[in-house]
Amino acid sequence: TPSPMPNAWHMRDITILAAILGLVALAFAVGAIAFGAFVLGLDARQLQTLAFVALVSAGQANVYVVRERRHMWHSRPGIWLVLSSALDLGIATSLALTGTLMAPLRVPVVAAVLAGAAALALLLDAVKSLLMMRLRPT
Repeated sequence: TPSPMPNAWHMRDITILAAILGLVALAFAVGAIAFGAFVLGLDARQLQTLAFVALVSAGQANVYVVRERRHMWHSRPGIWLVLSSALDLGIATSLALTGTLMAPLRVPVVAAVLAGAAALALLLDAVKSLLMMRLRPT
């Protein structure tokens, strides 16, 4: 949603917000890898694939969270964003499931990462909302 008036960006607050959202996304990726290693017993090559899927899906979650000042569901994303996200996730999951250019993962593992990324989007949105109340990034 465009701003009704020109924004005065407060770079310190934007940097704090970005760093905290980045740390939450990093915790998601590390948690997914740790789960894959210690609970699922994946080997090193499969963990690399898991990391790839986790980073791609966390990146998509982040895009939907930061595109809106308010909660991410306050405005509908554009068709090109939705299509590019679907293509991005489709390519990443297809590569991971078929083992093309990487070790293959089972469908439940990839599905769990995608579901975790959806939960991550909700968590990131909540964190963003709390920080936006305390900070004044725009």
